[in-house]
Amino acid sequence: MPNPKRLPVRHAKEGTLPARAPTWLARALAVALLVAVMAAAWSLINLDVLPPRYLAVLAVVAVGATIAIGLGLWFVKVPPQSGRLTVLGGLAAAGITGCLFATQAGHEVTSFVDKANEVHQARTGYSVISLLSHDPELTSLEGQLVGQLATDSNKADVARTLGQLVPVEMTELNEPGDLASALTNGEIEGAVLDSNFLDMYKEALPEFYESIQVMATFEVVALVTAAAAEQTKPARAAGDDSPFVVYISGIDTFGSIDLTSRSDVNILVVINPAEHRILLVNTPRDYYVQLHGTTGVKDKLTHAGIYGIQMSIDTLEDLYDISIDYYVRINFSSLVKIVNTVGGIDVESEYSFTSKYGHYWFSQGVNHLNGDQALGFARERYAFGGGDRVRGENQQRVIKALITKAMEPQNLANYSDILASIEGAIQMTVPMEEISALVRDQLNAPASWQVDMVSADGTDSSQPTYSMGSVYSYVMIPDDASIEAVRAAIEDVLAQPEG
Repeated sequence: MPNPKRLPVRHAKEGTLPARAPTWLARALAVALLVAVMAAAWSLINLDVLPPRYLAVLAVVAVGATIAIGLGLWFVKVPPQSGRLTVLGGLAAAGITGCLFATQAGHEVTSFVDKANEVHQARTGYSVISLLSHDPELTSLEGQLVGQLATDSNKADVARTLGQLVPVEMTELNEPGDLASALTNGEIEGAVLDSNFLDMYKEALPEFYESIQVMATFEVVALVTAAAAEQTKPARAAGDDSPFVVYISGIDTFGSIDLTSRSDVNILVVINPAEHRILLVNTPRDYYVQLHGTTGVKDKLTHAGIYGIQMSIDTLEDLYDISIDYYVRINFSSLVKIVNTVGGIDVESEYSFTSKYGHYWFSQGVNHLNGDQALGFARERYAFGGGDRVRGENQQRVIKALITKAMEPQNLANYSDILASIEGAIQMTVPMEEISALVRDQLNAPASWQVDMVSADGTDSSQPTYSMGSVYSYVMIPDDASIEAVRAAIEDVLAQPEG
């Protein structure tokens, strides 16, 4: 039987792969690209900020590119297609990087909103005070009579905390004025009270304030939910453009914030998405109002914040006969960071003046401001005859400028960085769905927003307040005509066209 014909055997060169064998690296890149695209798609869908038509175009491009690059990598031949591998590998790496960036941005935004609405530690600072003539050492109060306010909701925790620092005998007084008198007359050797009352003493009882010293400070901490405000309106669903109201409460501090401190900025932002209208309503900090749930003596609006953010909300709702849907609570750090992140703002000043904070010069007309300059502009009141009235108007101008700048396309695309920049310096109840709806609507139909401003006004006076008892303080008595004008302006923006 003849021997079968032998075919020649081709041996691959040592150190090379068979010509038709795909490389493991190419397939790994293909799988990584697919996973990255799926993660980015999930993040964008969950974020819900892109209009449907944008999502459709993006989906077609992403799916087409992923299939083309993925299949090309999966079936690449090496050699002679090493150049093809290099090109496809570079495209895959760029795609994976872009997808990871989009996924991270989406995560940062949702994380920011979740943290701003989550359970926080509500810190209330307390000060132990005595007369300047007293020994400044806290141990000198051992065994002595120390007063505290009977109306303090944390009085049991305060007494226990102070007792851990130094053993004292506690007594309760009904009003801050009574506490000041008892300390001045030697009826008590020291006092412990919410640190917010020190600023109130500085305004209402400057002589007493100058006669005391702070011996020690401590905090009473409780867990509270930032979203404690009762929300009567659910977040807008897709396509819902109903109007809503946001309360901006600004506090005179830097760094982290809590929910129980005086509110020096009280601005309502009335938003009508369908008509692209925003109304900024300023209520002076010293407005003499009836705190919600109280009777008898009225109080300054700023003092409402001492009893919690909900007290400020309820009091403003009573004043204007409206429903506030959400709140945003910010401090000075928030303002500086936001303004810097959007690249500065253009603010129109009615006057030329130099600010006490920062000693910045502002000319009459339009001024381009960075974050710190915007803070100086918003804080100033001593340079104006109108004092707090002008300061409130300037605060509205800063917010108006911020809204205008934030609505620019480049900042809409960059809003994840804006939110990330103020993490930890803001608390709010605005849900992710509401933020997404506003951004999505603006991207879908870019439009300029009409931003109007209105301020409540009144008459200067000196009256006793709910928080300071019989002590007289500067207040602003509301003007009824001014209140009615504000209510009418709010109703006009909240009104929805028939049909």
